[in-house]
Amino acid sequence: MKNVNLIVLGVVILVLFSGCTSTTSNKENTISGKVIFYDNSIPIANADIYIYANDKYTCTSEYWYSHKIETNSEGEYTFMYSTENRYKLYSELKSGLITTHYSQFVYVDTSEELIPIVAEDIALYEKSENSNINLNFESNITGVDTDSIKVILSKLEGTNLVKIDSFVTTDEVSYLIENVATGHYYVNIEKTTFVPEENAIVTLHNIYGLSFIDGINAMETTIFLDYAMDEKPAIYIYPEKAEKFRVSLLFKEGVNLVKSIPSYNAGWEIFVDVNGKIENKYDYLFYECLQPTNFKFQNGYCYSSEGIDSEIDQLLRKIGLNDIEIEDFIDYWSGRFNNYDYYKIYPIFNNEIDNYVELDIDPKPDSILRVWLYFEGCNNYEELSKPTFNQFKRNKITAVEWGGVMIN
Repeated sequence: MKNVNLIVLGVVILVLFSGCTSTTSNKENTISGKVIFYDNSIPIANADIYIYANDKYTCTSEYWYSHKIETNSEGEYTFMYSTENRYKLYSELKSGLITTHYSQFVYVDTSEELIPIVAEDIALYEKSENSNINLNFESNITGVDTDSIKVILSKLEGTNLVKIDSFVTTDEVSYLIENVATGHYYVNIEKTTFVPEENAIVTLHNIYGLSFIDGINAMETTIFLDYAMDEKPAIYIYPEKAEKFRVSLLFKEGVNLVKSIPSYNAGWEIFVDVNGKIENKYDYLFYECLQPTNFKFQNGYCYSSEGIDSEIDQLLRKIGLNDIEIEDFIDYWSGRFNNYDYYKIYPIFNNEIDNYVELDIDPKPDSILRVWLYFEGCNNYEELSKPTFNQFKRNKITAVEWGGVMIN
């Protein structure tokens, strides 16, 4: 009888264990799928898959390279995902050292729950070199033409951009590039010129991603010479005691400083009082810069132009700005929202702003908030995915920066 009881107990434990194992496996945060040939849906073994991630709680759509995996003998793949990110997948098939097939990007939105996700099939296109690209150039800058633009056409190979062609524009506005092979292409433009409306010589720089080239059909696209002004980034410093600070800005490629108060030169060497007054004269450090215009945002808000000042006030309070900072922001931007019925607002924060301008303060603040709001006008209300962020908490030495960009 004793042996029978032990057997029954063992069966019960086994059943319970199996049930728990099954429940756990159903909650694994995995993304799986398969790679196929686009024309016959045959699964492909040993295809390379490059995985890029994007923080779903930010507004921009910048993806960074995460890692690479391969499909198994059945053309399938699986990898663990983070609920904090969204992903895009790209695949290549090689024969030795030569890439023979390329895929388009497949985008995967992850769940907040830890569940298995099955992505759509990644379809590989055979390499062909029968496409043409016709690039048209237009300038959106008053007084600046499309002459003397340095143009580089690059192709994505694995995780590298490989230069395919380059030229400098003349008085022509259309350029034909022939015998373009299957794959993803990017156009890098650069022009150093005098911009009359800014009364400054600047280097305009931008990178445009082109649609997927199938190696067969021709493609035509327009490249705009343009920039966006990041207006009045204001930097406030709140020390625990009156002391000197060194404040430095590192402008990334394509970003140009055009104005500063006090004069920036190679950096600001400043004395800040306990009340935040700079050099007994300024409430904040002021600068303006030009930046590229290839904006791609994921999350934001859409508000009617009527009463938008109040909406901005509430948003900045949620972010963590104080009364004075909010008043300064609204004083500067109020009255600027008259060209459209609605405005979309995309906030970006510390690490995202570093992609354009890095900020270094010595002594280093204990807490720092940088927020820029991008404004895009539209004539109809659009429902947007709301960004998620933690309200800023001030601690000891604190620095706060706000800025704004009017996209259109």
